[in-house]
Amino acid sequence: PLYKRDSTVSQTQVLLMLQALFPAPGRGLSPLEPDLIGEHHVAQVAGSELMEAGLAWAAGNRDRRQNILTTLNRATRSEHGEAAAKPAAALEGLIQTRGGELGADLISVAVATPGQLLQLCPRLEEQVSGFELGTLAAIDRALPRYSLVLSDLCLSLAERLTELARRPGSSSLEDDDEGNVEALAVLADRLNDFGVRLLDVGRIEDALNASAEALGIHRDLSASLPDTFLPKLAANLNNIGVLFSASGRRMDALEASKEAVELRRILSTPRPDVFLRNLTTSLTNLGIALSDLGRHEEALKASEEAVGFWRSLAAARPDRFLRDLATELNNLGNRLSSLGHHEDALKASEEAVEIRRNLAASHPDAFLPNLAASLTNLGNGLHALDRREDALKASEEALGNYRTLVALRPDAFTPLLAKSLGANSQIHASDGRFVEAAGAAAEGMAVLKPLLQQSPAAFADLMRNLREAYLRYCREGELVPDQELLDGLDEVSGPAQDEST
Repeated sequence: PLYKRDSTVSQTQVLLMLQALFPAPGRGLSPLEPDLIGEHHVAQVAGSELMEAGLAWAAGNRDRRQNILTTLNRATRSEHGEAAAKPAAALEGLIQTRGGELGADLISVAVATPGQLLQLCPRLEEQVSGFELGTLAAIDRALPRYSLVLSDLCLSLAERLTELARRPGSSSLEDDDEGNVEALAVLADRLNDFGVRLLDVGRIEDALNASAEALGIHRDLSASLPDTFLPKLAANLNNIGVLFSASGRRMDALEASKEAVELRRILSTPRPDVFLRNLTTSLTNLGIALSDLGRHEEALKASEEAVGFWRSLAAARPDRFLRDLATELNNLGNRLSSLGHHEDALKASEEAVEIRRNLAASHPDAFLPNLAASLTNLGNGLHALDRREDALKASEEALGNYRTLVALRPDAFTPLLAKSLGANSQIHASDGRFVEAAGAAAEGMAVLKPLLQQSPAAFADLMRNLREAYLRYCREGELVPDQELLDGLDEVSGPAQDEST
């Protein structure tokens, strides 16, 4: 309409310019949504009266509610400048006044749509204790499996649901009451979820306690009702194996992981469509447990089987399983490297980095930790092949990511930063840069020291390796070791493990 009365303008030229801006396959234009102009208008007029009217119109229609919240959230993006403050305030008001009613919708939109809502949603945590069970369950279902920003909310919700699941007098199967069985099953599920959320924030011992309680319940239930509860027992064993590994209890981790694999092989034989993913997850964890004990050939076999399964799953559902494939490729690279197959290890690590970089580009909140881990492994693989400049570049990128993550969640990511600093120090040392090598190792020791005092079994090996590397690099570089940094570490001065692990 703007050009109808202007005969000097070529409509064809205008269309060609638009096609350059909004290209579509073949000829024509791609849909002009989301519409920045429309969003900007919403940002300017989104007062509480209009918003309340819109939500009243949406009423019980979930899609309408989420469309309204999505538009408000998109209007909070930086592209809208100062106008973004108005919809941000509107969303904050909804969280404070209608958190119970709209909590699940707010979480779903925050995770799926760019905008400020993701940063506002943690304020729902203040209301968790007052939410009814149905509201808590709905928000819990909407929460992603992993989110840095929402991790405290996830933990509070899991803890509250666990508290509500504890029915007085229902802690055993002494009564054959169906209601008691159901209550115990719910409690075990809640404890299992609580353990996972505790692990996400680095509270390993608390996570173990929750998972161990759930495991005891699931063993009792599966003995009485195997068809119903064996899958849950296998899932619980899988989780507690991860926790044992994280806490340094390696033989316990191996036993739990082996039992989980055995159960899931039995379950997946008649129903691979249902249980193959679960079996593959347990094979992944079994490979880690075997590798931690130095049984690298067995670990490689488990990892290769898992990669094959993840590839088939990701080919059918890339949106669900690409992350898992990247995780196992990362593990496969470690196994191959441990056995000296460095070229093959590098290929696996490069593929993992490529997948995770793409995932982190669209969802950094969920995938930045995975990318950092793969970059560390890539640096190690390049270093093993004497590609030192490339190795240092990958290692420095990993360190930058881990520093960002530690600022957000120190308990969860400080050990990984320390490991990455250890790998970085080796790369510097291989080029004779002993000042930089000693500095990286010293920083790793400094950040790890408080955690070592809290959980010596979990972090003694890593501290031992960092300490011995630091002292070696000081000798090679003719540097004076920092005695204050070394104080209190005599208990971890025994034989070091292979530093490339």
